[in-house]
Amino acid sequence: VKLIRVKDTRENPVFSYPLVESLGLGYLASSLRSSDYKTEIIDQELQDISTEKLISKLADFDGLIGITTIANQQMIEAFNLVKKLKQLGCNAHFTCGGQYATFLHKEILKQPLTFDSVILYEGEQTIVELARTLEEKKPDISQVKGIGYKENKKIITAKIRPILQNLDELPFPARDTLERVVEKGGL
Repeated sequence: VKLIRVKDTRENPVFSYPLVESLGLGYLASSLRSSDYKTEIIDQELQDISTEKLISKLADFDGLIGITTIANQQMIEAFNLVKKLKQLGCNAHFTCGGQYATFLHKEILKQPLTFDSVILYEGEQTIVELARTLEEKKPDISQVKGIGYKENKKIITAKIRPILQNLDELPFPARDTLERVVEKGGL
């Protein structure tokens, strides 16, 4: 599984955005790893990875690629990345999540040549179930709670997964990018 945060290209004339790690991706990664999924966090901004290098790294990957976005500009970057990868023949299952994706999942899924699914609300349990389902000989993601997806050009919203009541059930987040954040003077 590859978990990606695309570069944030928003510009602000008053102040610059500080570099921060994505704890959301950290929680997803630790949930996947605790279920024995080899998971890599790729933070395009923190790791200074160009879009071209990212495309080269992912072009032959055929597993699950999850992309997090928190703003419109990042969503545009994510759309462009997924479109380029699909045009190159990448056979991965592309999903996205985060608050932006949750509330605009139908609009996201209407876009051609982009995401195969959207994880809605909390994703720690959902991404593990999605990864398990995709491993099956004939994957049927319609049974995965907490996602939106396309089926025969129709957008389907699956049953919403109940909110996790006890956050202590989650493993501590993976902190793969923390050293880089500190090194670059981020938060």
